[in-house]
Amino acid sequence: MSAAPGNVAVQVFTPHTRGDDGFTTPIWREDAAMASAAYRPGSHRERINRHARAPMADRSSFSRSRAIRTAGSWNDADPVKRAAQGPRLPR
Repeated sequence: MSAAPGNVAVQVFTPHTRGDDGFTTPIWREDAAMASAAYRPGSHRERINRHARAPMADRSSFSRSRAIRTAGSWNDADPVKRAAQGPRLPR
């Protein structure tokens, strides 16, 4: 997903305690790019389909959100501002 057109930044958060759930947070340049990456044929679509057939976890969510404002930085930059301006942030 990180190499998908329109993806500005992505971060995987892995918990350090047993029983906690991890999550991935991508920042997309626009809704169309996000939807294309999520639902086109490929690994993300396969995972959604696999979870629909046989849930992979007690708690799971394929959800999306929109950043309204930001504070601080992600890899020394504001990814929301960067999404409006140009290329992907370095990892």
